[in-house]
Amino acid sequence: MSELLDFQKSQFAITTQHAIEGLQLINAEKFNGNHVNALITPCPLYAPGDLSASTIALHPQSIADSRVGKKWSATTTAVEALTGYLRERQGDLELTVAFADTGVLLSHVPEIEHHDAVANHIGLYQGEIDTFCQERGIKYSFTTFSDLGVNFPRFVNLREKPPTLKPTDYEADSNSVLEALNEYLVKQGIPNHIHNNKTARNRINDLMKANGVETTFWLVAGYLAFDYMIPALLGQNGVYMSVERFDPVFRIASLTEGLKGYPRLEVKPRN
Repeated sequence: MSELLDFQKSQFAITTQHAIEGLQLINAEKFNGNHVNALITPCPLYAPGDLSASTIALHPQSIADSRVGKKWSATTTAVEALTGYLRERQGDLELTVAFADTGVLLSHVPEIEHHDAVANHIGLYQGEIDTFCQERGIKYSFTTFSDLGVNFPRFVNLREKPPTLKPTDYEADSNSVLEALNEYLVKQGIPNHIHNNKTARNRINDLMKANGVETTFWLVAGYLAFDYMIPALLGQNGVYMSVERFDPVFRIASLTEGLKGYPRLEVKPRN
């Protein structure tokens, strides 16, 4: 039995509790050895406010200036703690950073300045990640969803009707929205598919209750356009580190068949 199979979630949580409210390690039994490839997917720097009024910061000076500052703090804390844990057991961590520059959620039509802002956000992350990893001796690579070929629009306007949603879907249950999502994936040529079962419908329904139909559609579609790539990107001994403020967003990963049995470290930052 490999050393990492003795990974103790409670011990790991204690080392990160100053920044993390909740931590859950899923499918830990899938690890094989103590050299781990970890993936983080930082998002653009959204301006403070609710998702329904979503927009990105145009001229942030740092990641901490944005709505995702606490998420980033929790992310780096988790990476640092996991690296320390592995090194204590003669292991190590290699980090893949994939910046989510597609599916950027806006509550308005994007302008040229928003494209420029995303490029600026990439630069801010690259600088902070390089400093963070160099100081800790962490080997890392940096890429973007666009570089990886994620087939999804750069921006989505949450006020626009998704193309595969019928007018009746706005008053329908999660089954109709789920089928509309699958139709969209096929039309976009995205090799992912949601199995229509009770669990998946409940996942969609929870998101709809919190965010409405349109936001749920674009949020889920944006994740599904990338999530199927994760196992091939990281290999057999990888872990997908997901940092989210709302529990229903964590459950989106389970809609991708290839991630159901894949190790995931779910971290909830302190509010």
